[in-house]
Amino acid sequence: MTPSASNAAGSARAPLRRRLRARLVPGLAGVLCRLPTPAVTPLLRAAGVCARGSRAAAIARQQLAATAPFAGWDAAVVRALERGVELHAVDQLAQVLRLAGGGGGGWLEDEVRLASGAEHLESAERGGVVIATLHIGHWEVLAAWLRRRGLDGAVIGRGGAAGDWLARVRALHGVQTIPQDASARVPLEVLRRGGTLGVLCDLDTRQLDGIHLPFLGRDALTMTAPAALARASGRPILPACCLRAPSGGFEVHVAEPLAPPTRGARSEELVQALSQINAQFERWILEAPEQWAWHQPRWRTRPGEDTGRADPDRRREKGSR
Repeated sequence: MTPSASNAAGSARAPLRRRLRARLVPGLAGVLCRLPTPAVTPLLRAAGVCARGSRAAAIARQQLAATAPFAGWDAAVVRALERGVELHAVDQLAQVLRLAGGGGGGWLEDEVRLASGAEHLESAERGGVVIATLHIGHWEVLAAWLRRRGLDGAVIGRGGAAGDWLARVRALHGVQTIPQDASARVPLEVLRRGGTLGVLCDLDTRQLDGIHLPFLGRDALTMTAPAALARASGRPILPACCLRAPSGGFEVHVAEPLAPPTRGARSEELVQALSQINAQFERWILEAPEQWAWHQPRWRTRPGEDTGRADPDRRREKGSR
């Protein structure tokens, strides 16, 4: 079965709620992105209040509570973070809708500043780097801002209704999206021609290869993609993130680049690179915990659990949803 036929079959088998979402997401987003941000934000906040009883909100509460001993948070801090996570999710969606509105993105130059790691970003601007980022702050703003600075390349993204819509939003700002289930040759070609490749690599993504490594005090399935792509291309890994600043703007932080594991390197070298990425992500999360995506099930897959990652048909079917 070809990928396109498999995707069509997967869409036909998808539950009704997923098929409805595939139709509603682009239409609703198309309406909201035409409204000014001050008008959209109250609507999104009302939706956030309604979502407090959702499964995603329950996951966020559970994961915040489970991380509290590692982070040193008491019950009052956890309750405050629950509210902070909700408010940030509203702001994050509002800014994506702002990007979707087009207009050239001139506001990015005015509102986004490079807060740390200028020397590291300058090295990336010379070409060919894997940018390892995470679901904290405003990662879509980061991608658009980096492209506006002149970094040409692509990001690896999910499919489905929301994923396809986000790919169109990125395209408005000159950012290419490579599907997660694409051949490894596609992102490698971006790197080999000197382009920048963005990878969101902080979540439990069962359909991609991963290994369990410590993350915020517990073993978490960690995707191998950033280190594997760096090893195959010989390009460095550059951890980066874009946080909401107290002033209301955005702050980009770029950490020291990591050398790629050498070709044919032992697994210990790949594990070391992934562990360093996780450690940097931990630092950023603990600095701004309300800005991380706690509603995503980070510790879902247990060590030794079969995730079905080797089944390409399952991966394509999930992506079509």
